[in-house]
Amino acid sequence: ARAWGRCITSHVELKHVFRQRNQAFVTLLESIRQGVCTDEITQTLQGTEHNRLEEGGMEALKLFPRNAQVDHINDERLKALRDSNGHPEPSKFFTANDQGQSPYLAQLQKNCLAPATLEFKKGCQVMLLK
Repeated sequence: ARAWGRCITSHVELKHVFRQRNQAFVTLLESIRQGVCTDEITQTLQGTEHNRLEEGGMEALKLFPRNAQVDHINDERLKALRDSNGHPEPSKFFTANDQGQSPYLAQLQKNCLAPATLEFKKGCQVMLLK
């Protein structure tokens, strides 16, 4: 937009990864981000195909490019949860009680990664979001 040039006076590119200490992994992720997938990267990724990351009943995190895919997988996992008698676990719903001034509250709610109402079941896996 035309306003961009008037509003944005500087451009900053972050180049240092702070939350990952494995430099080989950082390099691999950076290459993928740039759209570069060498034979070495392909072999490295394919070598992890059969890794078992589950521990203590936790499933490995799966990443999807679209929220609809995430929602579908989450719904399927919730439907599959059963109690000790094989019956479906009952759902519990929690609705956010957000408060704040307009238009700021509406903007925060619009950009929130989590839905306003969350469904939980005993045994479901939960991921915290910022």
